[in-house]
Amino acid sequence: MWPWLLLSVICFALFALVIRPFRSRAKAPLSSSPREQDQPAAASPPLQTSATATTADPEPDDLSAQPPTEPAPEPESDPEPVPFIHERHWAVLGDEPDPHQMLIRIFERLLQSDSEAAALMLGEHFHLVDKRSRLMFSALVRRTRPLQLLSMFPYTESPHTWPLTLQRIEESPDGLEARLICSCQGAAVAIYDTLYLKNRDAYSLGQTLSFQVSAVAYQLEADELDSKFAEDFTGFGPLAGFSKDPNAAPDEVVVHSYIEASFDTEFWGIPLTVYVMTLAAPGEVRMRTEVYTHAAVAERRFEVGERVRGVLWLFGMYPAPTPTPTPDDDAVAGPPRALRSPSGKKPLPN
Repeated sequence: MWPWLLLSVICFALFALVIRPFRSRAKAPLSSSPREQDQPAAASPPLQTSATATTADPEPDDLSAQPPTEPAPEPESDPEPVPFIHERHWAVLGDEPDPHQMLIRIFERLLQSDSEAAALMLGEHFHLVDKRSRLMFSALVRRTRPLQLLSMFPYTESPHTWPLTLQRIEESPDGLEARLICSCQGAAVAIYDTLYLKNRDAYSLGQTLSFQVSAVAYQLEADELDSKFAEDFTGFGPLAGFSKDPNAAPDEVVVHSYIEASFDTEFWGIPLTVYVMTLAAPGEVRMRTEVYTHAAVAERRFEVGERVRGVLWLFGMYPAPTPTPTPDDDAVAGPPRALRSPSGKKPLPN
């Protein structure tokens, strides 16, 4: 368990609060009418799948006989870092009329002495987490006079871990936040790192670490696959590959899967459903995750065994704290179970 320090009201009594605006740089990736947007067709699932590719690699050209007439272009430089805008990561707030003000009220409540919030203090910054429920509010704050609220994003501790190999780190301009570009047994995947402030000096490219990975649903609906795909097909791919959204980020994905378990939770009085599903199964790894879903972004309530497709934001952490158990963990982690197909005609293999 990483070293959380209990907050004391004494730490904050001398400070007023400066709040960074909750900017709206990106629209939600899909409208309230999902099928009118650039959704992936059910017959064209994403690229990272549980199936083995059979297409042979193309033969390279013989460049020794045809040397280039012009020098090779210089490799492109890394893009300039841009701030992380977390507005749509708060899709769990659903149809809350003023989500920004709600989050500010939560933040101010956590600064009270009786909030039981916790914080990791690192230099002039601290990472605040409410610790009151399964899905938690967290914030990065600069300890200046007055306090400066830098970022607010969801936080949770998942029982599901993935072995991720770090390939690239996309930092925010201030170096306090990052998206990790990784691979998982050959499957390309990216996650927002909720503990980057703590771990930023410990990572090295090429290392493989066990990350807890969770997801927030932007949209979830019933899925009907083309007959050429197996009923238990699972797969995912980057949202940018299926949508014209210019703000689609690598940690936002389109997924085809089926419900393995579900349970209810809440976030500061807002009811949520958590669906457990597998995004893909590369090698011996099942990329299983918990998807936090507000009723406003789901077509309806889904049952175990039903196929779904949707748009998710992936986030996670390392090193993994002791996770909060899933109510249905024993069923999910135990022997394979028969899962009901959408038609109910026959079971789906696990």
